Amino acid sequence: REQVPAPPKRVGFSLNEFSAEIFGRGSSHQGLYKQSLYLVEILPHPGSTWLTSVIGDSKKLSMLCNSASLPGAQVLSSDHRRQNYGTFDRRPFGIQVTDIPITFFVDNGGYILTFFNEWFNNIINYNFAMGEHAASGTNQQLFEVNYRQHYLCTIKIHTFDHTGKEILSYELSEAFPIQMGDITVAWSENDSFSVLPIQFTFRTYRTSHQQS
Repeated sequence: REQVPAPPKRVGFSLNEFSAEIFGRGSSHQGLYKQSLYLVEILPHPGSTWLTSVIGDSKKLSMLCNSASLPGAQVLSSDHRRQNYGTFDRRPFGIQVTDIPITFFVDNGGYILTFFNEWFNNIINYNFAMGEHAASGTNQQLFEVNYRQHYLCTIKIHTFDHTGKEILSYELSEAFPIQMGDITVAWSENDSFSVLPIQFTFRTYRTSHQQS
């Protein structure tokens, strides 16, 4: 008698299995990350004597940080044709990290606005209060670029789980701000707080994972 093959097993999706795999006790994923659990540190570069003296207590910047982005990276590649004919494939030749935005609450004491305006002036002196040919406090002429080591910093971004345990930390090397956004003021904005957007660039970064 000819045997009829058994029908193939249906591959189904179990919401309970999915939930247990992500959120269950003993799961390697230990749940999903909440974006609000983070801490940003801005630490002066060892050679940045100006920034070290001006930044003061770095906890002020951490407490007033409103939002940040975890850095990404892009592999730079070029088209390549094998044997000089046929279709193209791509070959990597370098890597580029992405600039990140960080926004800060504007305090009534003026610390954030003063700090970043002075930082930008330290990178390139654009303060004409002293005149066309007078030097700034950092001995820069008007629109003169400062030495790189005087305005660099290290940025650390820490991520945490709901228990306060650190998950992953990012350390951005040789970072400095390249854009300071404008702030809108309006009579109608009675129930909101002002934030200052800052765009940072950096050379590279590394991550460190905290062991369970």
